[in-house]
Amino acid sequence: MPFLTIQEPRRNARAREGRHGHGSPASRPNRARKYDPREDARAPADVRISFARGVTCAGNGRARRVPGARRHGPTNKIPASREIAGSGDLVQIPPPPQACRDSGGSPPTPRALCANRRDRHSAKRLVRSREVAMAKKTVFISHVSTETELAQYLKRRFDKDFLGSLDVFVSSDQTTIGAGARWLDEVEKALKEADLQIVLCSKESVGRPWVNFEAGAVWLSGVPVVPACHSGMTPSDLPVPLSMLEAIQASDADDLRKLYSAIASVVDLQMPEVDLDAVASQVKAIEAQYARARETVERIEKPRILCAATEQYADPTYGFDRDVAVVEQAFPGQVLVEHRLTRSRLRDLLTSEQFDIIHLVLAVDERSGDIIFSPVDSSTLKPATPAPEKLSPSGFADLLVESRTRLVVLATCDALLLAVEVAGIANMAASDTTIFADAAVEWEECFYGLLRQGKSVFKAFDLAKSQTSAPMRHIRHRDVVFGPVQRAAVAQETS
Repeated sequence: MPFLTIQEPRRNARAREGRHGHGSPASRPNRARKYDPREDARAPADVRISFARGVTCAGNGRARRVPGARRHGPTNKIPASREIAGSGDLVQIPPPPQACRDSGGSPPTPRALCANRRDRHSAKRLVRSREVAMAKKTVFISHVSTETELAQYLKRRFDKDFLGSLDVFVSSDQTTIGAGARWLDEVEKALKEADLQIVLCSKESVGRPWVNFEAGAVWLSGVPVVPACHSGMTPSDLPVPLSMLEAIQASDADDLRKLYSAIASVVDLQMPEVDLDAVASQVKAIEAQYARARETVERIEKPRILCAATEQYADPTYGFDRDVAVVEQAFPGQVLVEHRLTRSRLRDLLTSEQFDIIHLVLAVDERSGDIIFSPVDSSTLKPATPAPEKLSPSGFADLLVESRTRLVVLATCDALLLAVEVAGIANMAASDTTIFADAAVEWEECFYGLLRQGKSVFKAFDLAKSQTSAPMRHIRHRDVVFGPVQRAAVAQETS
């Protein structure tokens, strides 16, 4: 930062002779000293910023008399905020506290500083930008994992078009949720802080309980919710309660204008000038990509299945033998059965072999989503040992990546928190409450029977839900078919 050279009057120098002595440099009259504007805590923000830009004193380094202003006497003080018109924009500011202490109690020295108009305006713009940064509004984009690309495209557009004045929360974006952060905690925090929620609505997503939960949580808090329909879904086709809201078509430029206007009203800014036709065209391109992906469903002709239970749940009273019978009937000769699953054994299996389907019968902590390998109390499902063996949801998801797993089935207890973490990696079927063996086996016979017929995972999910009363929930990631090509035509299954 440059310094300003300011000439001090003689009387101030004489006043310090008693403190410094005649031989000290500070006692010499007309001695110029350097003034660091950072010392002046009382100077206005725009004046301090002007100093940083290299503003110099008027004249040749000497304090200049301002027309219309008297000399600075003991009873004559000029306010710091006073502006005096002249050939330039002259601003009077008080001396720094240190100067007053050095002067031995004498009146402060006047300083006339010339700040050009451009620097002052730049300073004001900087102050305004800081105020905006401190009061950012949050837009929450709710979506399913298969619609991540559209959600992240909208986030990039909003960040660019609204000049960074928004915090756009997208749960699938790694910059939104930092490494090591608990996914559900961050989502819950963002829901509470949201000033506007955008729900991406497709025929696939509107039936998801998690999307409806997020929309309901925000709507009940009085925050505006805007359903954004895409990929064949229209506002008139929305189910309750989304149909009660004012929805838009994400691929329509006029509807996008309504969305941008709603966002602008939230951040209290004018609507930005954006080529919304181009935005709509990009949304249509993403919709076409989704359509191609639905037509090209992955097929695994000979899937490998891991059917495993902890030692406690392998006991006949929990009915694990019935689970094994159902899975082996659907995929004979392709199932590996584990009756004493431990954390280390699961890790060894998933890091050394590929399992397309993993069927688990064990306990899960409903509050954290941790998989529990140690014995649990059968009534409370709480660990029966002081230091239970557990595996976190993120740790389990990492193992699924190593094993390239496509489907996880867990039909024992409330495992939705675990399913939410798995959803970014694989499809998962899980209960939202404790489920008994008879209900679990009924659902498994229907679901695995449909897979054996060549139905896709999504189709089998939907049919099993309508045909049984088991409290099973389906967290979808990417559709897949298990079985030979001749069993079913992919296009028919996805129509």
